[in-house]
Amino acid sequence: MKQHLTEEVEYEQLNSSQAGVLTMQLLNPSSPIYNLTGTSMGNEEIRLDILEESIVHFVHAVKTINIRVKPYGDTWVQYVEEPSVKNMEIVDFGQCVDPKTFFQDWVRIEGESVYSLENDVLYTFKLLRVPTVGNGFFFKVHHLIADGWSLSAMVNEIWAIYEKLVNPDSDVLKDTPLMHGEQWKMLKDYVDRERIYQHSRRFDRDREFWLEYFNDVKSSKHKVNPVISKRSTTR
Repeated sequence: MKQHLTEEVEYEQLNSSQAGVLTMQLLNPSSPIYNLTGTSMGNEEIRLDILEESIVHFVHAVKTINIRVKPYGDTWVQYVEEPSVKNMEIVDFGQCVDPKTFFQDWVRIEGESVYSLENDVLYTFKLLRVPTVGNGFFFKVHHLIADGWSLSAMVNEIWAIYEKLVNPDSDVLKDTPLMHGEQWKMLKDYVDRERIYQHSRRFDRDREFWLEYFNDVKSSKHKVNPVISKRSTTR
């Protein structure tokens, strides 16, 4: 389902993984279970102004981090909105009696705040200055738009941009996986392939197989191992 409600915004259906995450989040709106949070710290010589510029550059370059979701009819759709990162907050723990402990508590509390989902920005970045730990940034990204691999790639690429800004002759951005600008197209292609599958005879056969299989498991007195069961191996 592609809808062009305006010339500027293209709406796309969620893929099955996103739909599952969204359903669970809507059932548990106050739960932070789908917040993917973390910090990435360097030494105290890291310049926060350049680090902020690096994060802003990343957010403008990678479309998929700017995905938002909204209800549309009886379902939800996703779309890409303009980046909203500007004037990033600097959290300085320099006046704390125990900076490291306060920092750890702050990260935990910050990670527990939830997004409202509907048309909401699904990422947060804040700059950090922590004596005895270093300078760096905090991030929180909803699982609707990221997973563990993409967050690892995100952190690496933000620091690669930082290195490039500090050392313009560096080629560290040459082979980074997310900076090629095709992420939104790749996601749409995946959704299209999944939609074709869901309307195929193969999908009907797969659905029938698993419904029958789990019905057998439910009625069995013994635990069935799907890896070695006769049904799964002769499918």
